[in-house]
Amino acid sequence: MNNLVNTRLVSLFTKTSLILSVLVGIIGLLVMIGWMFDITLLKSITSNMIAMKPNAAIAFILISLILILYHKKNVLNKNLMVISKILTSIVILIGSLTLFENLSGHDLHIDQLLFQESPNAVIAYAPGRMAPLTSLVFLLIGIALIFLDKKRGLIISQILAFIIGFFGLLVLTSYAYHIETQTKLEPYIYAAFHAALNFVFIAIAILFLYPEQGMSRLLVSETAGGRIARLLLPIAIFIAPILGFFQALGVEIHLYDAQSGTAFLVLLTTAIFTTFVLIVAYMLMNSDLERQQDELVLKETLLNLERSNKELEQFAYIASHDLNEPLRMISSYTQLLERKYHDKLDKDAIDFIGFAVDGAHRMQLLIDDLLQYSRVTTKAQPLQPVDTNLLLDQTLINLQPLINEKEAEVTHDPLPTINADGIQIMQVFQNLISNAIKFCDQKPKIHISVKSTENEWIFSVKDNGIGIAPELHDQLFIIFRRLHTRDKYPGTGMGLAICKKIVERHKGRIWVESEVDKGTTFFFAIPK
Repeated sequence: MNNLVNTRLVSLFTKTSLILSVLVGIIGLLVMIGWMFDITLLKSITSNMIAMKPNAAIAFILISLILILYHKKNVLNKNLMVISKILTSIVILIGSLTLFENLSGHDLHIDQLLFQESPNAVIAYAPGRMAPLTSLVFLLIGIALIFLDKKRGLIISQILAFIIGFFGLLVLTSYAYHIETQTKLEPYIYAAFHAALNFVFIAIAILFLYPEQGMSRLLVSETAGGRIARLLLPIAIFIAPILGFFQALGVEIHLYDAQSGTAFLVLLTTAIFTTFVLIVAYMLMNSDLERQQDELVLKETLLNLERSNKELEQFAYIASHDLNEPLRMISSYTQLLERKYHDKLDKDAIDFIGFAVDGAHRMQLLIDDLLQYSRVTTKAQPLQPVDTNLLLDQTLINLQPLINEKEAEVTHDPLPTINADGIQIMQVFQNLISNAIKFCDQKPKIHISVKSTENEWIFSVKDNGIGIAPELHDQLFIIFRRLHTRDKYPGTGMGLAICKKIVERHKGRIWVESEVDKGTTFFFAIPK
């Protein structure tokens, strides 16, 4: 998981979603019990409030089961997830058929299949039928649950969850402010109190089901935006309704008149939001100051690193260049000693001289490669358009003796013109192709191809060689790192390190795909 995500909050939100999912089902089950035994407290809380209808209670139980299945999705088999889709379809069917009844006035005779309701019940547009708003919200919930299972549909589900939560809060607010059904607002915005409560629970359960994805990831983010959202959202959601409730309560108990209450509400709301605006501004200021300080430290670190790299490259160049002369002298005089005194030396002495000459030769190779490595930046040419077909042709001419010796077959696709240092790209081709020939225990077959993306040219060099174990891939590009003994496969282990340095100098990247005895493919990408 991204280190900018608060894992503790992710766990808390996920558990909250599961608890609310279970609670939705419990409320639906209690309402069903209320209808079975005619318990007003369970059906409608009080006799003068709207009762939750049996169809709505069944839909809530199904929604609860669906959400619980989504929480256990990773440990359940596919059959149970198919069941969740069937249950979702039933919820959509209940919502859409009832909404059709409410809008068209037709009775489909689905409202009192389980229980009979008195025509004199509170706000019963038709006996046993759930309110129009409730049927609409069930339809929205069903659609949200469908998209919840889509890779790119989570955002749609979360947007619908906001709408569902809004409708739930709308109904709860109407109860909190004692808005009269028949005289104040159209009855179509009403629903049972515990149905509205369940709508809010379902909205939160959907939003928190996958808290690290979609819009919800802002709430678990450890960025400045995430911290501000966690601070301000509860204020934005709860402060205004709470203040409004107390303002209405004060008017009702004659603590003050309506105009005074409204003025007091406006002033208090302004003071609260002004305070939090200042808090947020202070948080943003501190965050910006920390960012600027981090940028200064990073800039200084990069300058120091660049200076150190230049000094190291210069040292490597000078050291390798200056070591060449004394090393050649050691090698020459050792070989001269062998030729001049060969007859006067015993076998051990001749072997010792051979070891010295071989050591000097290997040291010469190491120094030459180190010099070549340092020249990637110290002797680099400007980047300009180059035809990689011509570069590869010249590379193959340089490698022709090795190709002929090993009877290697080298093929390639048409290659593009790229913006690069031609000599260095030839070095990359030469190192990769020579390695492909060297590390092969059969007739080498090598193919060079290229793939074009929006921002890069991705070259590949594929062979049928001995392959490389996956756990060794990260070691390939380390300077002087060898994966085989010198006796079996000669070399200094610098070739791939040089390739990596060249590709990185071009702002590109290099990597490998390989398995033992299955060949190897080296990739390197050059920006367009």
